[in-house]
Amino acid sequence: MAVDVQGRLIEMLTGKKLSEAFAERVFKPLGMVDTSFNVPAGKLARAAQPGQKPNGPPMTPRFKVDDGAKYESGGGGLLGTTEDYLRFSLALANGGAFRSDRIIGRKTLEFMAADHVGDRPGRPPGFGFGLGFEVHTRLGDSGLMGSVGEYGWSGAAGTTFWVDPKEQLVAIYMVQASEGDTRFLRTQFRTMVQAAIVD
Repeated sequence: MAVDVQGRLIEMLTGKKLSEAFAERVFKPLGMVDTSFNVPAGKLARAAQPGQKPNGPPMTPRFKVDDGAKYESGGGGLLGTTEDYLRFSLALANGGAFRSDRIIGRKTLEFMAADHVGDRPGRPPGFGFGLGFEVHTRLGDSGLMGSVGEYGWSGAAGTTFWVDPKEQLVAIYMVQASEGDTRFLRTQFRTMVQAAIVD
């Protein structure tokens, strides 16, 4: 909800729809040509569709990707390609810039990626929350491999990403899975990525 409020604040401060502000300040500078709140008709055939697990329960309902984006949310609903997501993630990993295009100041990003909630109730053990990112704060408590200080977030259908400044690592997992499978799949992906670091 807080990120939805941030999205509305962006609209109020810029005088533009959220999609327009994002396009101007993030998507165009980073060359993210396939990210928006709505998939245009000409690209609809490229949209990944969730698949039901064999002999599993029905898929968790998903929102329509071509409904004209009636509500542009700061907290969810963007659609994009892995390549676009990688460009955004690399900008974060590089302190707010991708190639020669800066989307945010380095110190502002550091502040966003810092834990702002401490030990307040409501967060899983070993994880805090910054300004838009979940932040890994304690390894043993979390029960997950990684690095203290890594930050990222996950999508409702299972997508996840994180940036690990210590390991100079960006990890992106793109999937559409049922609600009951997303946590297992994300954890499996994280474990495989961390286990591949051997030096």
